[in-house]
Amino acid sequence: VSVLSFLSASADLEVLDGGRQGHAVAVSSGLEMDLILGSSMINFYCKVGLVEAAEVIFEQMVERDIVTWNLMISGYLQDGQTDKALTTCHRMLESGLKFDCVTLASVIMACVKSYRMEVGGAAHAYAVRNNLESDKTVFCSLIELYSSSGRIEQMRRVFDSIRRRDIATWKAMICAYADHGMGSEALKLLYQMQLEGTSPTAACWDSVLSAFIRNGQLDDALSTFYEMLQTSTRPNLRTWSLLISGLSRNGMHPEVMNLCCKMQEVEPAPSPTIFSAALLAVKSAASVQYGKAMHACIVKKGLLLSKSVVQSLLNMYGSFNDRGTVESLLRFLAAAQ
Repeated sequence: VSVLSFLSASADLEVLDGGRQGHAVAVSSGLEMDLILGSSMINFYCKVGLVEAAEVIFEQMVERDIVTWNLMISGYLQDGQTDKALTTCHRMLESGLKFDCVTLASVIMACVKSYRMEVGGAAHAYAVRNNLESDKTVFCSLIELYSSSGRIEQMRRVFDSIRRRDIATWKAMICAYADHGMGSEALKLLYQMQLEGTSPTAACWDSVLSAFIRNGQLDDALSTFYEMLQTSTRPNLRTWSLLISGLSRNGMHPEVMNLCCKMQEVEPAPSPTIFSAALLAVKSAASVQYGKAMHACIVKKGLLLSKSVVQSLLNMYGSFNDRGTVESLLRFLAAAQ
């Protein structure tokens, strides 16, 4: 038991020497490489990136259960060895075992990474035959499979076949639409999600915003954001950064400055990255008034020690030809170093 605990702790902490010591103790003590010990060693070696060592243990084992097979398959997959992962899946079937949800998700992700869509389709058929399609891990893998190959209609059919949807299944589908720049479809799904009683996370909203911004649908992005503010979901730092940087890149400087005012109302601790993007917009809009207001807010929020923020302030005041403030900031920067 102590060797197993040692191996488990070493795997969780990814401590190479500790796990090797546990392996050495097992060998020197003549412990039998049974299912539990062998699986623990495979888990350890895969977690520390020594997949070949895990493979040696795996091949030495006389008896293997589904956990052992899954650990080895997952180890190959994490190491980028998709061919070996798929070959091991085939060997598992030949041994008389059936895939469970973990195995099937690994098979599908191996197909995604190696662009083997035919094998992925066969894995999908296996999932349907064995009533595994509704499992969350399998479902998300299938969405990834069809999204990566651009098979949007098939992806949607998979989604529609799921009767009980949780936040992970909704998010996977919304993100897939967003990845293909289909912001309107992602937004419709987000509305449907709310109608069916599930509150979207900030990540779901961010995906919709990202798709609109990438497509240049900036008005849609803004209206979606203001809809978000009416819900119980708070914008996170990524939300603000997406909007402010996206609008700034597209020259919508007044909208950026309005957003900055809104951000100061609802966000207790904006990040330096957001303020840097906002200052760029102020500089481009040549708004001295907004620039000084932003500077005051930066001081109030305690962000004047951020080099990126100070550099953005220097660039902004330089564009305003405000040499006095530039020199003052430079003196502050020198004193702070």
